[in-house]
Amino acid sequence: MGVADIGSRKSLTFEEVNPTLRNMRGPLVLLVTFVIGTGLYYVFTAPLPINGTEVPAIAVLGEPRNASKGLEDETPALDDGDLSGDRPSSMWLIPDDFKGMREVWTVSLSKDEREGKVRWKAVVLTSHPNGEANEADDFSAASVSVSNDRLSFTTKTQRRIRYQLKGEFQPGSQFADDGKVFKGTMKKFVNGKLRAQFTDYFKYKEPHCWH
Repeated sequence: MGVADIGSRKSLTFEEVNPTLRNMRGPLVLLVTFVIGTGLYYVFTAPLPINGTEVPAIAVLGEPRNASKGLEDETPALDDGDLSGDRPSSMWLIPDDFKGMREVWTVSLSKDEREGKVRWKAVVLTSHPNGEANEADDFSAASVSVSNDRLSFTTKTQRRIRYQLKGEFQPGSQFADDGKVFKGTMKKFVNGKLRAQFTDYFKYKEPHCWH
């Protein structure tokens, strides 16, 4: 091979080089796009360190709370039978004094369970001034609301009188006679107007025949 041949190989003209560059442009663009896209993906998806702590991944929308930890949802369920746990199925609740309601003798609670459903009944029992039972004036609750340790009810209206009790059973209470197991506010309404009200602890009494 002569010197002239070597010189001719080294000196390519623009017309010869330009088609070669045009043929390489497509693959080069794809390569550059792939490299930039890969870099941006890792920049935006990698966890960011904050004060040495790695930011946890964001939970998928619609995922149950605590599902990533294998725990059940801690939201407590409300059951109309919550009072039935370790408590008697029936009881009397009596404060030291039914202030402004001398006719009231006790509040009676009892559980009624049918077809797997638990319902609580409440009755405000009254007595005559001589202490004898006044069966004509037993005030049955029109509705009873129970939620965990909370209890509330309003009686039906008789002779234009009705009673209301709202309160909560005390945690760790021992259901033995004279044990203070409930704290609540009791109200007496006459003709729809509040006539008496008090807040106090109510003692537990085991129901029995009191006639």
